Amino acid sequence: MLIEAFLRAVGPAAATWRARPDLAGQLEQRFQQAVAAFPGVRLEQGFVAAALGRSLAGAPAESLEAVSLDVVLAAAALAGDARAVALFDAVVVSEAKQAAQHLKAGPSFADELAQQMRQRMLSPPSPKLADYAGRGSLKKWLRASAMRLGINLASAEGRHRNDGDDDEALGHLQASAASPELAVVKAETAALVTDALRLAFAKLSPKERNLLRLYFLDGVSSAQLAKTYGTHRVTVTRWLAAARTTVVEAAIAQLREQGALSASTSGSDLQWLVRSQLGEGWLEGLRLEED
Repeated sequence: MLIEAFLRAVGPAAATWRARPDLAGQLEQRFQQAVAAFPGVRLEQGFVAAALGRSLAGAPAESLEAVSLDVVLAAAALAGDARAVALFDAVVVSEAKQAAQHLKAGPSFADELAQQMRQRMLSPPSPKLADYAGRGSLKKWLRASAMRLGINLASAEGRHRNDGDDDEALGHLQASAASPELAVVKAETAALVTDALRLAFAKLSPKERNLLRLYFLDGVSSAQLAKTYGTHRVTVTRWLAAARTTVVEAAIAQLREQGALSASTSGSDLQWLVRSQLGEGWLEGLRLEED
């Protein structure tokens, strides 16, 4: 079972590996080492051999010792083994904390970074963890990923560092400029756009509606919302931005279905018309829901 599973996974190099008289013994040894290295993880011989084979596929035939046994842990975590996921997550949390310290960020930043790493590494359809080939430890591989994601997250946070700026950016989404003709269209269609926004608001999830109610009507800042929901402020900003996008797209679809605007109105003009009245439309929808 060990040899067959390994050869199927290793691909074109199977013939070269098959010629090795010590292959069975080496695979058995690596299997026993994996069992000892990851207690509590359910491992079968064929599973371990296949994980090793995949890591060597397309590479010159080399010693099995060249591949870290962490590929077995990664494969088990991707397969959903609870113990493997827990072991993997412990490494993720550790490396997220290290990256946060290096970037001079606090615990909430580390928590958000760890969550992003989990999603990136394990979420279908293309979990990044599947790219780990065992050339070096999983810990070092995750360390590089944590730093890359951490830098990106720090950059995003920097763009939203001031609560007032963040709230203004999300609460008052006005186009920078518009033609005089489009300004006239806005005045003539204000009621239609507001109605479309009110209907679009109803398409939001209860969580999104609650977020917007707290944010726009109650004046709760994104930082305060982050504390309430036990997450990072950048995450709340993304939630609010996603809700905004949902409302804008649904309102535009509603206006097109009603034939409320000229068929010649461009997509960019529609975006401007809706976004320029977003604050008023949202508030109207939020107030109606409360009533």
